[in-house]
Amino acid sequence: MTFTFVTEKAGSTVIEQFPGHDVREATRNWYRNSETLPGRPLFDDDGANPVTGARNVWCRSGIDPKGIYYRVHIVATFVIHGVARPSH
Repeated sequence: MTFTFVTEKAGSTVIEQFPGHDVREATRNWYRNSETLPGRPLFDDDGANPVTGARNVWCRSGIDPKGIYYRVHIVATFVIHGVARPSH
């Protein structure tokens, strides 16, 4: 399964996708490979918190190694291969 990570940090937004069998595994992949260089979360050590009223959406926040606050929303994403893109 693919999970989309929408990270807000230092006035910018970065969107990345990582694989995982579940949100915990995808979050671990995000920690290891994200260009946002996330630090440890502010609360629990693993996984993410479900967003109330939404399905397959989680949120977490933390402080990166430089002391900068970040917030990330994680969305379980159905990826369609071969989608046509508009030409410019």
